[in-house]
Amino acid sequence: MHQTRLSKHVLAAAALGILLGSSALTSVLAAAASGEAAIADAVGFNGRPQGDVNRDKNLHPNQVLAFAGIKPGMEVADIMPGTGYWSRLLSHIVGDKGDVYMYVLQTRDIKPGKDYNENDTLSRAQIAYSVKQQPEFKNFTVLWDSIGSFPKQFNVPKQLDAVVTADYGLWKAENPKADMAVANASIFRALKNGGIYLLVMGDGEAEKPTLDVDAAKSEITAAGFTFVGQSGNANDAATTLVLKFEKPKNAPNTDMRPKNIQTALAGYFGNTRRTNPGLIRKGGKGERERRVMFHPDMTYEEWGQIGTGNNPWQSGYYYFGADGAGCMIHMFPTDQQGFINCEDALAPPGQKPGDMWFDGGTIREFVGPGYYLYPDANASQGGTLGNTPEEKARKFGQLYGFAESHGASHDYLSQYLDAYHDMSKDSGGDAKALDAEFAKSYGKPVPDAAGGKQANSGEDPMSAGARRDQAIAAGQRPPGGDGGTYTAPAKP
Repeated sequence: MHQTRLSKHVLAAAALGILLGSSALTSVLAAAASGEAAIADAVGFNGRPQGDVNRDKNLHPNQVLAFAGIKPGMEVADIMPGTGYWSRLLSHIVGDKGDVYMYVLQTRDIKPGKDYNENDTLSRAQIAYSVKQQPEFKNFTVLWDSIGSFPKQFNVPKQLDAVVTADYGLWKAENPKADMAVANASIFRALKNGGIYLLVMGDGEAEKPTLDVDAAKSEITAAGFTFVGQSGNANDAATTLVLKFEKPKNAPNTDMRPKNIQTALAGYFGNTRRTNPGLIRKGGKGERERRVMFHPDMTYEEWGQIGTGNNPWQSGYYYFGADGAGCMIHMFPTDQQGFINCEDALAPPGQKPGDMWFDGGTIREFVGPGYYLYPDANASQGGTLGNTPEEKARKFGQLYGFAESHGASHDYLSQYLDAYHDMSKDSGGDAKALDAEFAKSYGKPVPDAAGGKQANSGEDPMSAGARRDQAIAAGQRPPGGDGGTYTAPAKP
């Protein structure tokens, strides 16, 4: 049986318990002691890499993790996990009933890094996966995503008990244009009430920038966090500086995941959905048609046409983030494991094969039941829209009018207009006759130039994503989120 000495953190918890009563005292002491025992076991685990053990003298993991209040069963994210020093410890502490999300930022993620326990220089995502693949870390999930970009959220499958980052200063230094207000607000929404946001700084790595403590406090408290306290001295290189923030226990509910998965994905299961019908990303630029099939076990496959760029086939599993957006996490191809693509574009209720909707600046359509695979031939503009040039022209007119009526960007409408003209020219048919077919479904003659917003935002002003962002900014519940409980799918 492991024995550990009660620290000042446990004694502080005991003092709180005395104020609450004897039964509360017992509960508080048990929880605190359990956390400290788990921390001691994690730090003392004889299977830790020697490179990690060598860093303990600078990082003081026992004190840092006790100050953070990390306990068994917690849901924790490690942002910019680097070589996995903190992630490994967190994994041992939270145990089989908890989860650790190694959150690798997409921005500049290809910058090589050196894992103390690897022979080769790897990208940050590769380092994270090399840690995850070690058999003792079954509670790891690698998430490879940005924070604060569309749809402006911190994309994790569950509400978190704690978020840890040892690279807040590096995060800002590498991304000088990063909107930390948006990033910290998205972390706030992804935490449970009472959840902890921990900044760790000072591990003896001279290349890391110094953390501006006052700026960090100002940025994070502006997002709604309460500053709990500080451990260590920013001016003392021999100590590890730790800043602890808490999401208020009485904060409004920020979990907007759908309560009922079957309702949220009504119409998806068993049907092929496609985006950007008919487009092929000519010259490697712009949008392209992609198709996806979702399954009730929350797995999916996504595929594209030959000649439209990389990623002909992807698969993985699907989950919802705190803001209610759906996220696909790629498991295949293997070089994309952990890469996340999130969107607010859930189909409106009642959609059926043949129906279209517009969200996130993109046309989406249910094609029909089963897998609709592409022909084994190079793609052409409008090649999936019909069997004859006339059919394709009519569909182009419908798509252009649909996008235009939903406030599509000038850039998006231009891609459809250019694709139509390419199809018309390549078909060798009568251009005037095809223009007449386009006009039948569009309701007007083929425009000389695309309309739409000049700003190339690709965002539909009436989309669920835009309405959600407006509601969040106003402190309201995002439309479409019911705030109910959500059970993330089991990892395949």
